[in-house]
Amino acid sequence: MLGAIFSGELDPSVRDATGAYVMDRDGPIFRHVLNFLRQGKLILPEDFKEWDLLASEADFFQIPDLVAAVSSRKDDLTRPPMAVADDPKKEFVEFVEQDNKNCKYRGSWETLERLPRKFRRVLEADPSFALSVQPQESRRSNEDMRTIVEGCGEISGYWGSYSVQCLPWHPNTSYKVTDPPNWMAVFQRASKLGFQLLSTSAMPGEKSSLFGRKVPPNM
Repeated sequence: MLGAIFSGELDPSVRDATGAYVMDRDGPIFRHVLNFLRQGKLILPEDFKEWDLLASEADFFQIPDLVAAVSSRKDDLTRPPMAVADDPKKEFVEFVEQDNKNCKYRGSWETLERLPRKFRRVLEADPSFALSVQPQESRRSNEDMRTIVEGCGEISGYWGSYSVQCLPWHPNTSYKVTDPPNWMAVFQRASKLGFQLLSTSAMPGEKSSLFGRKVPPNM
């Protein structure tokens, strides 16, 4: 539009008696149009609010770059901020059963503490118990378990009877570590804590169940 005016393509009536160009548009807004043409970028006061009017002027004068700049800036300033603090984070836990005699828990210590006591009892069995001088007493303390989970993100447990053979101090002796976990009770407790089953997998000697939940940011 401006190019057409100054090239003489428009009707001469757009000039007054002195030869000045006459444009029946918003004067204060037009200065922002001129500044954009001078600077090649949109420069506006911090408290500028007349976005619709400026967009209308940019469209009237047929300046595509200004139309795009106004639209982009308006969208950036009027878009509601992302409520990051309200977005829930996700927590995952995984239960792995191996060879029908041991299992593995992957997840947080806080969640493990809230799972059934019998399941935690399985995780108390130290993997080195079979090589211990007193294997029946080789169990992890609560603090040991917490250190392992917080440091590694996982912990292994054992159940059933184990034979200690070919050891001079306990030849051919069997020890019952603990009963196997009640997986139904474990999964039901996880569900009450807000977890949902996301996936399961099975391969020879191993079964895995992955659970997840949305957690408020203050947890």
